[in-house]
Amino acid sequence: MKNRQVVSALGLALTVLFAACAPKATSEPPTPTLVPVVVDTETPTLVPVALSGPNAGTFLSWMDGSTLAYVPAGQAVIGANGADNPAHSVSLSAYWITRTKITNRMYSICVGVGVCSPPASAGGTVYTNPAYADNPVVGVNWEQASAYCTWAGGRLPTEAEWEKAARGPGGQTYPWGEQPPTCGLLNFNNCVRGTTSVVAYGDSASPYLALDMAGNAFEWTRDWYDPAYYAAGPIQDPPGPENGVSRVIRGSGFESDPSQIASAIRRPASPDYSSRDLGFRCVVQQPINFPPYCQTSPYLPVTEFPTPAASDCAAPVAQRLGPSCKGKVASNTILLPRGSTYTVRTDGYTCESALVGDQLQVTCYGPDSTSGTLEVCNSTCAAVPTPSWSGNAVCDPGYAYDPATRQCLYAPVASQPGPQGCPPGYALDSTGQTCRPTLGLDNQCPLGQYYDAAFAGCVPANG
Repeated sequence: MKNRQVVSALGLALTVLFAACAPKATSEPPTPTLVPVVVDTETPTLVPVALSGPNAGTFLSWMDGSTLAYVPAGQAVIGANGADNPAHSVSLSAYWITRTKITNRMYSICVGVGVCSPPASAGGTVYTNPAYADNPVVGVNWEQASAYCTWAGGRLPTEAEWEKAARGPGGQTYPWGEQPPTCGLLNFNNCVRGTTSVVAYGDSASPYLALDMAGNAFEWTRDWYDPAYYAAGPIQDPPGPENGVSRVIRGSGFESDPSQIASAIRRPASPDYSSRDLGFRCVVQQPINFPPYCQTSPYLPVTEFPTPAASDCAAPVAQRLGPSCKGKVASNTILLPRGSTYTVRTDGYTCESALVGDQLQVTCYGPDSTSGTLEVCNSTCAAVPTPSWSGNAVCDPGYAYDPATRQCLYAPVASQPGPQGCPPGYALDSTGQTCRPTLGLDNQCPLGQYYDAAFAGCVPANG
């Protein structure tokens, strides 16, 4: 007879159960139950703070690996007195825009979880080559671009938002100013004959420090194309026409000649059009505090553990080392007693093992936000233990314990300053009772937060 431990991974989760690797019994073992635990811990509180608010060009990291740049509310000059773009002023509410075009690396995460579809063949060779991971994703139509931005918690920018982010409030001709375009400022006019990294031209940043807004690849916007819209549209947050036949493309590509680089140029394209030099970026109107995508899955609390009923043999004990997102690939690692054997029971999951001292280290990889099962066996047992649950269910900061599933679920900052400790971006002050914003160990704010100069700390982007 054998003892087994079933390790069930939900995204980056590990759930540990004990049962027997034995012939099927005549009756099923009792269902695992949760032993209630009373946590007697005083809850830290969040206190109001005086904030200056984000300034133009403030950055925050976002859940898909991108960086958002802040564009404050106010007026901006858009248009250039062309046939379809008469120059005029508009007033826009504040927003955050991805500092670069969405990259192949970012887009592949959305494809990997089944939300986005792969680019068309026009972008396939570059998209699938790891050497181009930081190049803009191309070969996507309007629907694909819109689906990605929705998944990432945002949307495609309106024409007015895109143009303000590129030209600044004064409506300069190019993102970097009035200097004519050169191969040292942007990827255009076949200087490179293909796309380049979205951060390759740092000297040509826009007034809001957005990068790659000219050259490299054109960009989809949210608006329908109407040649008369710039002359007749509203001046407060123009949303674009209600309907149309073509969507608007802005910016320029790696083959564009110097006459096509000005940021005010509007271009129509069918929504199902895709090209090897057409990508996009996203706008997030109200960012929330959010962990990286491969950290949002539930997981088993570290201090909650299963205890087998009395038995003549010891069930195998697994130690979870914690989830990892190294290289943006979700994985779990557990330690098993030396001599244990395991079997992967779920398609799509792979595990690697190595002896580390007296323990077997097993690292498993699988699709994020899905469930997988690993069966671990010990051949020394001859009886079927009855599992039960005990321990103090304490979750990591920023996660809340769910008794129904016995898992730690991600909770935004505002709703989870509980006994688990302070949420991401906060730390206890000298009193030991109050959570206050702080920089992380990497001297950076957590995802969804920016550094506020007035408070000298990290605060959520949505206040």
